[in-house]
Amino acid sequence: MCGIAGYSAQSENLPSKQTMRDIQDSLLNRGPDGYGDYFYKSYGLVHTRLSIIDLHNGTQPIKDNFGNVLIANGEVYNDLEVRKKFNKFKFSTGSDSESILALYKVYGLDFVKHIQGMYSFALFDIEKEILILSRDMFGIKPLYTLETEKIFWFSSQPFSFVKSGLLKREEDIKSRNDLFAFQFIPKKETLLKNVKRLSPGETIVIKNSKVIERRTLSKFDKNIKNNFNINSVDGSIDKFDNLWMETLDKHRRSDVPVGLFLSGGVDSTAILSGMSRFCDNNITSYTIGYDKRSDLDEREKAKRISSLFGFKHYSFEMNYNDFFSILPEIIFSMDDPVADYAIIPTYILAKKLSNDIKVVLSGEGGDELGAGYGRYRRGMKIWPFAKSPWSEHIFRNSSIFYNSLDSWSSEILVDNIINQNRIGLNRLKKMQLLDLEHWLVNDLLIKVDRCLMAHGIEGRVPFLDKEIASFLFHLPDNLKIQRRLGKWIIRLWLNKFFPETQPFTKKSGFSVPIGNWIAQSGSRLANLVSDQAGVKSFCKKEVVLKIFNNMDKKNVQRAWILLFYSIWHQCHIAGVSYKGNIFEVLSENS
Repeated sequence: MCGIAGYSAQSENLPSKQTMRDIQDSLLNRGPDGYGDYFYKSYGLVHTRLSIIDLHNGTQPIKDNFGNVLIANGEVYNDLEVRKKFNKFKFSTGSDSESILALYKVYGLDFVKHIQGMYSFALFDIEKEILILSRDMFGIKPLYTLETEKIFWFSSQPFSFVKSGLLKREEDIKSRNDLFAFQFIPKKETLLKNVKRLSPGETIVIKNSKVIERRTLSKFDKNIKNNFNINSVDGSIDKFDNLWMETLDKHRRSDVPVGLFLSGGVDSTAILSGMSRFCDNNITSYTIGYDKRSDLDEREKAKRISSLFGFKHYSFEMNYNDFFSILPEIIFSMDDPVADYAIIPTYILAKKLSNDIKVVLSGEGGDELGAGYGRYRRGMKIWPFAKSPWSEHIFRNSSIFYNSLDSWSSEILVDNIINQNRIGLNRLKKMQLLDLEHWLVNDLLIKVDRCLMAHGIEGRVPFLDKEIASFLFHLPDNLKIQRRLGKWIIRLWLNKFFPETQPFTKKSGFSVPIGNWIAQSGSRLANLVSDQAGVKSFCKKEVVLKIFNNMDKKNVQRAWILLFYSIWHQCHIAGVSYKGNIFEVLSENS
């Protein structure tokens, strides 16, 4: 993984070199192994590198023989195939990203249709003097933009614009409301005012600081379901087997050690099981558990599964004291905020293994594509028992806010309504697509990116490979949900080839005993959170106090979001240092 940033300006308004250095320095966590830059007339590109492939000769920016220049963040998994097909193109490095330049020369702006991988990149066409920005179809790799009157900026992280002095620390109120409603922020907006995300699958062309063209890749070919030609359950299992092994083979390509987050669940077990077929593979698995919460502890399950295949396995334990000491550090890394409990184990695992591992495989996307969430099963019930996903927000029926969250559900509800009218999609696929376009990209993938990149680790998500994702999405419902269990096809595959993994038993995943930890210091936290500048500007103190002092199931989630936001606001808006425990960080200037 890497960090990328740059600009397209009107010729008389070029930014200073110091500004560009400040932006580049803000991305060093994403690329600690090297850096580079390129400037031409009113265009500028900067890059920080995390070396994964071609360790000694993959420095960016990369320039082709035609003068076109590329900086990229991600991995191109069909790089070897592209090099073989277009062997007349003169490649100058072994970097997988260089194949993007070859595809652009052959296909022009249609080149993104031919890239298999996870990426965000900037390509400068020197002949046309245009800047092209693009992001992969699932949004695995982030890219943010800031448009001023005379300069168009982009960066892998939104706070690059703050740290370089381009932008003030100011919140977008609508995005804040959405964060409180869902624990993440849908679509293009961010919590930092005027900073937007490039959408998944979006490609934009910029000339003289203005966007002159936009294109968006569709996630799934409408006709692809007819291409598989599968007439039986066994045929579907075998097709999954072929596609899955091709996917894993590409995702294991690396010149550095590879690890796996193993929760004991179906998704990570499927990755580990498939990887066991590559006898030369030297993968190491990692998991985490919690002191005094055996019901959420899957360390023994993970250890058993890893030992089945003879892989090295390490487990770690987290407790109340760890939570209170490290949470500000974790939340500081979430500059695009995601108030998801799972950031805690993900960040801690990344920190633990950062000295030994540079690439981690993870199971994100498996639940969305395999219909693993309980909300899908609830949504499939007959009326009036069916419940639409994202139809209620977390603080519903709470009197906590001075003003109602009028915009709380605008983006997701609009998409939910649109989804109902999408021709060719049944109810289950509509719910899956809704999650793929909102929850996955703006919660889970931000979580993985930030928690890992904070420690210079690349995260890879095999379930979001183009071919396997299309196959899983277009499967019939009965190969997704059976016997009140989701991801049925993956369970059938495991049962056929790796029955010892016991794929039909229930797993907990990376659950977190957040309610227990908050409740142990509920009164003290209640006062600190209710007095925090960001919280008290729009929340009633007496209601905040009630939430922290009455930790029922609903209030656990509410208290967590209030705690998350109060720390996030302290670090990213008030500018307070994250170095300290929860009480120390919230006490400063509160």
